[in-house]
Amino acid sequence: VLDDKYIYIDDGYTGINGNRPNLQIMITAAKQKEFDIVYVWKIDRLFRNTKLVLNLVDELAANGVGVKSILEPFCDSSNPIWRYMFTMMAAGAEMEHSNINERTQHGKLRAMKAGKWLGSAPYGYSVNEETKKLEVNKDEAKWVKKFFEWFVNERLTLYRLQQRVNSLNIPTKYDNVGRIKHKNGKNFWAQRTLGRV
Repeated sequence: VLDDKYIYIDDGYTGINGNRPNLQIMITAAKQKEFDIVYVWKIDRLFRNTKLVLNLVDELAANGVGVKSILEPFCDSSNPIWRYMFTMMAAGAEMEHSNINERTQHGKLRAMKAGKWLGSAPYGYSVNEETKKLEVNKDEAKWVKKFFEWFVNERLTLYRLQQRVNSLNIPTKYDNVGRIKHKNGKNFWAQRTLGRV
């Protein structure tokens, strides 16, 4: 039975660089000879960069650790022709990643040219679900006007503005962007957020 500590998952991390905590833990365990083979679902789960995946496989091999792919059985480091197939699969994963990025960027550019908003709406606005365009959020916009009045007319510093806004319990956006929470869970305005507004 496989011990859970030997299951290495880096959810939320990209496959194009090595800055993944569980990957580093796996490499350390391999150097300490804690296992002799690494199973991956597909080669692109290691990396989507040919050079990085081949370097990793070489590093594992130097520590007596092989690599096998579950869905690509020909990618097995114990097989004499594996290096060629492994290289081809890694290169294919890198090319697919590049193509997806390119299509995504083109799609974002088309959306922006059409006036559509991408991502979370800034404070004072909401995104119309049908048109995907920004619309004034009246409940928030009234506070944005107040922020400007206090900042310009009363010459409040961001620190003083932050103190006033928080003392009045003015609601924040509930999307975690620029939001800090007190220990009691109350929403809190950061100076940085007010500065962006």
